[in-house]
Amino acid sequence: MEECATRASAGLGMRPLSEAEANQVLHAVFDPTLSFAPGSLGGNQPLGGKFANARLRMPMDDAQFGKALDDALTISGRIFAILESQSNCLTRTPADPACVAAQVGHFARVLWRGNVAEAALQPMIQKYTTTAEVADAREAVVQIFTAMLLAPEFLYRFEFGRTATQGTLELAPLELAENLAFFLTGRPPTDALLKVAEAGQLSEVQVFDAELEALLESPLAGAQFASVIAQLLEYRNAKTKGNPNGPFTPEIARQMVDETDAYLRAAYSQNWSIAQILSEPRSEVTEELVAYYGGLPQVGTFAAGASLHEFAPGKRFGLLTQGSVLAGSFAKNRASRAVSSSV
Repeated sequence: MEECATRASAGLGMRPLSEAEANQVLHAVFDPTLSFAPGSLGGNQPLGGKFANARLRMPMDDAQFGKALDDALTISGRIFAILESQSNCLTRTPADPACVAAQVGHFARVLWRGNVAEAALQPMIQKYTTTAEVADAREAVVQIFTAMLLAPEFLYRFEFGRTATQGTLELAPLELAENLAFFLTGRPPTDALLKVAEAGQLSEVQVFDAELEALLESPLAGAQFASVIAQLLEYRNAKTKGNPNGPFTPEIARQMVDETDAYLRAAYSQNWSIAQILSEPRSEVTEELVAYYGGLPQVGTFAAGASLHEFAPGKRFGLLTQGSVLAGSFAKNRASRAVSSSV
């Protein structure tokens, strides 16, 4: 009872995956096109709502569970097609018991990010075998993967912790691995990171530092950094703005968003300081944006349709004066004024 109270006071428990996180798990395990439909897991934005990658989503009611079940059934049918194209033993009859057990264990491990108990595997293995015998392999695959996708081990991130010192808790190795991976890259832990966690090595300072460095060096970490800033400043909302009949067209708005994405990627990869992020006068700009901004001296060349340009002193500098940030802020403030005036 005392340990439960300690956990509660420490804020530990079960965090629901956001839809973005759940989809990233599917992408990592199966296919980049395999995703839950928007709203089927509660409509959470990236990071589980605006920085609400935590306990904001209430337990599913019957209607919400029905949406999740329908989606899980559809996804499981597509999983069968993917496995069949790979000649996976789960799609063949008669079933090979040893291969079935190994494959069910493998997919449970990666979908559940290592949180697999033998007691949870045996019923699924038995269910697959029984269903394959009385129906067919496709129905067996659909049933067991639907069960995996609706299991708490998939839908939640466990953060129950373990006792570190008297009266304190720390994240268990698998919990720590999952938190690091999702926080720094927006993706589930890799198989290599899972193995390190399962071996209990993340508590070793040198191993932890090495794994942390590997995550930070990943290109995914730069994209996650940009995603966090995008949610703070809401500059990606500008992509939907613009007037087709005016100079600020939707295409210009889209290019502004791309400009800021590139700016933040450069900031992360080159390890800019906060001061430089807020004052850097150079930016990757397309020729259309150069014309829209009124002409800028070019100071570098890229191959992907954009080139590095430098803004005149005092005209524009830093992240907060990026065109997409200003456009997104304007749209947000205008919406706020409209709501205020209607009250």
